[in-house]
Amino acid sequence: MPIQILTERLYICCNNKTMIMKIFSAVIFIAITILVTTSCKTGKEVLRNQEQKPVEVVNNMNELSVLPLTFTIDTAWMDHLILNVVVSYTGKKKGIDFKLVWNGAWLKSYPPKAMVFLEPILSSPSAGNKKIKQTMSFDITPLKASNPEFILLLRDYKQTFSFE
Repeated sequence: MPIQILTERLYICCNNKTMIMKIFSAVIFIAITILVTTSCKTGKEVLRNQEQKPVEVVNNMNELSVLPLTFTIDTAWMDHLILNVVVSYTGKKKGIDFKLVWNGAWLKSYPPKAMVFLEPILSSPSAGNKKIKQTMSFDITPLKASNPEFILLLRDYKQTFSFE
């Protein structure tokens, strides 16, 4: 008789442990599902295109924006006289426009070099937490008109572009 009671208690105890493990596993599964679902929503990247603009010649570099925006140039390529640039930054979903600025100076080398700068157009500091990847195009015909053979340098980008 005591063996039968002991066996019944052991069965109930094991059954409760199995039930606890099932509940614990279900809670872990639900927590992981919620974590993955919410993290995917916050990790979405906003893709944005900016219409083509010409390069701006600025004689006074002090006219450039003093409002900070941290951005990285992911890639850049030339399509005839159009400079295409893809940048990434964190900001509002609406996005920010950029301009390509050149100070009009040629670096003395052969062929001459022109340094251009990407400048965000900001009226106030950009606050937001969306990851934005923006593609933009700039017409660099004004540089080609003043010097038919040159090398284009884009600040903060390692690749150069040659025009002959």
